[in-house]
Amino acid sequence: RAFLERLAAGYYIRHSLENLLEDVDGKQIVSEAFFLYGSMLLLMEARIPGVARERLVVACYRSAEASSSRLDLVDDVCKLVRRTEGSKKRSKGAAPLEILATRFCADSDVLLRTAAKAVIATLASDDVYLTSSAFPDPTMRTTRLAAQASMLYVILHFDPDILRSDESQMRQVVDRHFADCWIVPVYMGHTVDLAREWHASRPYKAAAAALQNVLTTRKVRRLAAANKEMIEASLHELDAMLTEGHLTEQRLLDHMRELFDAVRRSNVALRWRLLHGPPTADSSSESLFSSPSSTVTLLLKTSQLEYKLKQMLQALLDSKAEKWAFCQKQVVDRMTELSDYFTGDKALARVKRDENLTRWFASLAKETASLDEDEAHATMIGRKIQTLIAALEEVEQFEQVDTNLQIKAFLGDTREFLLQMVRITNVQQSAVNILETISDLSYAWASLRDYVAELHSRVRRDPATAVLLRAMFLKLASILDVPLIRISQCVTSADAVSVAQYYSAELVTFARDVLDVIPISLFKVLDEIIDIQTFRLAPLPVKFETLYLKDYAQLEERYELAKLTNQVAVFTEGVLAIEKTLLGVIRVEPRRILHDGLRKELVRQLAVAMRDALVFTNVSDEPSSNSSNGDAASSTKSADAAAAEAAAAVPASTTSSFTAVLDRLAAKVDGYRRSVEYVQDYIDIAGLKMWQEELARLVNYAVEQEANRYVRRKVYDAESRYQSKVAPIPAAVVRGVPRSLLAARTPPAATTSTKGGKAAVPRAVPQDPSLTFMGRTLFALAKLTAPEASTYAPEACAWFTSSTEVLPATLWGAAAADKAKKRGGLLGGGSAPKETPKPAAWPAPRKVCGVETFDAVERALGVVGLAGLDTLLALHVVHELTKFVDEYKARAKPLMALIERLRDDALEPDWLPPAGGDPAFYAATAKKLDPLASLAFHRIRKIGHCQLLRRSVAHSLSLRARLDASHLHQALEAVDVAVLDDVREHYRKQAGSSSSSSQDDDDDAGSSTENPYPLDSPTTTTTSTENLLPRLARLLDAAGFADPLEKVYVAAEPLRGLPAVLLVVVLSAAAKLDYDPRLGTLVKRKSRAPLDGYVLVVGVVTVLKQFHPAYTRQLLAYLGQFVGATLQALPGGQPTSAAEAAQGGSSSSKKGSAALADAAAATEPLPNELLNVAWFVTHLAREAKLPNVTDFIPADVLHLRPTAGRALKD
Repeated sequence: RAFLERLAAGYYIRHSLENLLEDVDGKQIVSEAFFLYGSMLLLMEARIPGVARERLVVACYRSAEASSSRLDLVDDVCKLVRRTEGSKKRSKGAAPLEILATRFCADSDVLLRTAAKAVIATLASDDVYLTSSAFPDPTMRTTRLAAQASMLYVILHFDPDILRSDESQMRQVVDRHFADCWIVPVYMGHTVDLAREWHASRPYKAAAAALQNVLTTRKVRRLAAANKEMIEASLHELDAMLTEGHLTEQRLLDHMRELFDAVRRSNVALRWRLLHGPPTADSSSESLFSSPSSTVTLLLKTSQLEYKLKQMLQALLDSKAEKWAFCQKQVVDRMTELSDYFTGDKALARVKRDENLTRWFASLAKETASLDEDEAHATMIGRKIQTLIAALEEVEQFEQVDTNLQIKAFLGDTREFLLQMVRITNVQQSAVNILETISDLSYAWASLRDYVAELHSRVRRDPATAVLLRAMFLKLASILDVPLIRISQCVTSADAVSVAQYYSAELVTFARDVLDVIPISLFKVLDEIIDIQTFRLAPLPVKFETLYLKDYAQLEERYELAKLTNQVAVFTEGVLAIEKTLLGVIRVEPRRILHDGLRKELVRQLAVAMRDALVFTNVSDEPSSNSSNGDAASSTKSADAAAAEAAAAVPASTTSSFTAVLDRLAAKVDGYRRSVEYVQDYIDIAGLKMWQEELARLVNYAVEQEANRYVRRKVYDAESRYQSKVAPIPAAVVRGVPRSLLAARTPPAATTSTKGGKAAVPRAVPQDPSLTFMGRTLFALAKLTAPEASTYAPEACAWFTSSTEVLPATLWGAAAADKAKKRGGLLGGGSAPKETPKPAAWPAPRKVCGVETFDAVERALGVVGLAGLDTLLALHVVHELTKFVDEYKARAKPLMALIERLRDDALEPDWLPPAGGDPAFYAATAKKLDPLASLAFHRIRKIGHCQLLRRSVAHSLSLRARLDASHLHQALEAVDVAVLDDVREHYRKQAGSSSSSSQDDDDDAGSSTENPYPLDSPTTTTTSTENLLPRLARLLDAAGFADPLEKVYVAAEPLRGLPAVLLVVVLSAAAKLDYDPRLGTLVKRKSRAPLDGYVLVVGVVTVLKQFHPAYTRQLLAYLGQFVGATLQALPGGQPTSAAEAAQGGSSSSKKGSAALADAAAATEPLPNELLNVAWFVTHLAREAKLPNVTDFIPADVLHLRPTAGRALKD
C-alpha cells in the first residue's frame, strides 16, 4: 500500500501504475504482490481456525512489552485475522477469502481497488510470464496460463464486483484461463474447486454464469476421454523414447523439437489427470479416467525422460565450446586441404591447377575460422553457416568437382560438420529453461501424496522401478522455484537459505515416505526367513553320519531361503542403483535412506511385537485359598492332604504364564535378530549393530515414558532423546494396549468368601497403571513376587509360593496350634510349638521367580531391558521413599508429643527395661502408634520389594556382563576401584590440608594438588567439565556392579521419633511371622497378609540408609531393649538393678545368657517374637554391613532360631 501511495504521489519520477504494468518485470511483481497477500489470507483461513487466530493475537499482545513496536498495528491485525464465521457476508454465501480481502481492500479504498482492477485486466489479457515458448500449441493454452489463472482466482476477491456483475470480463477470464481446467492450484499444492467456489448458490452470479458455459457434464466427459487417450498415446511414445540406445546425443540435436513436444504432451496430460482425476480407482471413474497405475507410470516415465534430456542438454552446454571448436577445425582443415589440392602442387594430385577454386576454398576456410559460437549472434551465425552450406552444394556442379568422388566426399563431410555447428548453436540455456518450465510439478505437491500407495505397490511388483523414483524426486524439486525465485533475486534477503532448507527437508521427507516401501517389503520377506530359520530349518550337529546327509541338508527349505534372500538383494539393488541426488539444498544418499528406512521398520516391528506379546493376563491372578482364614482347630484333614492343598494354593499358570509370554517374545525377537544378521551382507549394512541400537532405543523410550509417572517434568515425544524424525518410534504403538488386555484391565469384581455361609464381600482387584510394555512387564513381575503371594528366600535368591498358612493347624497339630494361640506373647502372638513335624510332612514350596525368570526377561528384552526394569524400580523406590517421608511428617505431627514422651520416659535409657519392665508396654505402644506404624509398614514393604527385585536384576546384569563382555567387566571393575581410591585419597589429603596440628599435615597440604578430584582428563578445568562419577555410575549400574541397598535415594530431613516407629513396625511384623526352615526366612501365618520377613529387612535397611547412622544404632538399641525385657519376662528371669544397669551391656549379656539357660531347663519354649527379632537383627546387620551388633543383643540370642527352644531342651 505504501508503494502504491508513493507511486500515485509521483515519488518515482516518470513512473505510474499504467507504465509499470506495461513493463514485463513490473506487471509480474505487482501481480505477485496481490497474489501472495491473498494466498496468505486463503491459507490462513484454511489452516488456522478463526478461534485459534484470535487467541494467538491475544497471547502475542499479552506477551509483548508495552513499548514494543509489535503493538503499533495490533488493531489492524485484529481486524484482519478475526474469525469470518459470524460475519454478515458469510451468512449470505460470500467466500471467506472475499471477507478477508475486503478487510484489506475495502470499498472506500480507491487506490487499492484501482490497482486491483488494473492487475486483473492485465492478467486477463496478457501473457505475463511469456510462457508461449514453453507451450506454443494453442490447445495447451490453459496450461501455459496456469500461473496467471491461479493469480486471477485470488486477486478477483479483492474486487468482488467483477465476480458478481461483470459478465463480459468474467466470460473472458473463464474462456481464456478455465476453459478446460476448473481445479485451480493456488500455492504449493493447495487447490480450489471452481465448481464449488463459484457455485450458483454463491453471490457470484457473473462467475457462475461464465463457468456454466464451459463446465458441462458432456464437456467434462469429453475432456476426461481426451485425457485418457493422451495418456495412453504418451505412454507408447515414452516407451519408444526410453528404449535403451534410442535417446542419444545426436538424436537430441537432430530431433530436439519432437522430444520437447513429447514432454509437453505428457506433462499436459499428467497435470490434468493429477488435478481432476480421483487418486484411487473405482467402478464409477474407471471407465471415465485413466487408472492410477497408468498415471503413476506416466509420471515415472515422463520424469525419467526429462531427467535424461536435462542431463544431455547440460552436458552439451558444458561441452558446447569444445564441440564447436572441433567441428570448426574440421571444416577449416577440409577447406584448406581442398584449396591446396587445386593448386596442383601436391604429390599424386593429378588435377589441373585452378586458381579460382584455390582462392575460393581458401576464402571459405578463412570465413569459417572467423565464426564465433557466441549465443548473442546465433542468428547471424546460422545464416552464415547456411550460406556456406549452399555454396558447397553449388560448387559440386563444377566439372572438376563433380567428376572427383573424393572431393565430393570431402564436401559432404564438410557440410555435415557445418550442420553440426548449427545444431550446437541451437543448444542454448533457454532450452534448459523451457524444459524446466514444462516439467514443473509444484501444482501436485499435495495431490501426489494420494499416490504414495500406488507407488509402493509398483515397487513391490517390480523393485527395479526404484531407479525411476530418483527422476520423479528431481522433477518434484521444482517446488523450490515457487518460493525461492523472488527471494533469490533479492540480494539483501537472508531467508533464501532457511526457505530452501525447509522445502528441501519436506522433499526429502516425501522421498523417505515413498522409499519406505522397500524396508517394509524387506521385512515381509524377513518374516518368512524368520519362519524358516526358527521353526523349519533344524540346526546342524557338529558330527553326523553321511547316511543322514540328505536329511540334514533340508534342500527344499534351503532353496526357499535362497529365493527369499535373492528377493532381499533385488530390493536393495533398486535403492542402491539410485545415485547420490541433490534435492534442493540437501544431498540425499540412497544408502542412508535405505538404512534409515530399515531402522524405522525394524523399530516399528519390534514395538508391535512387544506390545502384542507382553500381555500378562493370567499373571495378575492372585492365589486362592480355601481354608486359610478358617479355624485351625476345625480342620480334620491329614497332613499329606493339607500339604497337597497347600502346594496347589497358587495356580501353576502364575509362573508358567509369565515365563511362557517371555519365551514366546524371546523366540520372535531372536528370529528377527538372526534374520537381520543373516541378510546384512546382502544389503550391505551392519545389521547386528542396527539391531542393538534400535532395540536399546525402543526399550529406553518405553522406560522414559513409564518414568513420566514418577517425575514432575514430563518428557514428551518432541523432547525425547530417543525419538528420531528419520526413524520415529511409533508412540501410539508403544503406549497402545492390545485388545487382549482391555478386558483384563476391567475384570469383574472379585469376591472373598467368609465363614458361616455369609454373603461374599467384594474384593478390589488391582489395576495395571502401566503405559508401555515395560510397565506391564514390571507390573507382572511385581505381582508375581508380591508379598501377598510369595516369599523371598535369601539363600536361594528366589521367590517361592506362600503356603505356610496350613502349617500351624495341620502339621503342628490342632491342639498345639490352639495352645499356641491361647498362650500368646508380648504382642499377642503365639510361640512356636515344641513338636517339630517330620520333613516329609512339610509341603514343598514351588519357585515362582528366580534366576531363570530374569534370564527369560533378558532373552526377551535384552540387557537393556533388564537395565530399564532396574531404572523403573529405582524410580519407584525414590517415589515410595518420598511418599514415606512426606506422609510420616504429616501423620507424625499430631503424635509427636506421644512419641517424645515414649522415647524420653519409657525407652530411655535403652539399656534398662522400658516402663519399669511392664510386660504389656510394647503391646500398648503398638496400639497407640498403630496409625503411623501401619503407614510406615506399607511403604517399607513396597520399598523392600522393589529393592529385592533390583538386586536380582543386578545379579542377572552382572552375569551377562561376565559372560558376554568379560573385558569390559574387568575394565569397569578396575576403573571403579581406581576412581574410588582417588576419591578417598583426594578427601584424605583435603582433610590433611585443613589440619595444622603438625608439620606432616602441612606436607600433605602441599601434596593435595597431586590428588585432584577425578575428572574427564587431567587438563580439564572444574568450570568446563562434567564429573566422571555420574557417567561411570551409569556404566556400573548397567554392568550390575551397584548394590541397591547401599544407595542414598533421597535427601531427607531428620525425622523425629523414626527409630521408635520402626521398632513398632518390626515388633508388629514379628508377631505375625513364623520361621520356615525350608526357605530359611520368616513367612507369614495368614495367606493374604502382605508380609515377608526378608522384604521387611531390606525395606528397613533402605529407609535407614537415607538417614544418619545414629538412627540405625538407636533402632538396634531399642531392639536390644526389647530382647532384654523379653528375656527378663521368662520364668527365672530377674529384673536389672540400678547397679547392674550402670555396668551396661556386659551385665545384660550375662543376664540374657542366664535367662536362656533357665529357658532350656523349663518346659515352655522361647517366645516367637524373640526368635523372630533375633533373626531380623542378624539379617539386618548382614544387609547393612553393621560390625558390632553384639553391643546391643547378646551373641547367644542372635544365634537362636525358632527351633532353638527344642534344641536346648534336647
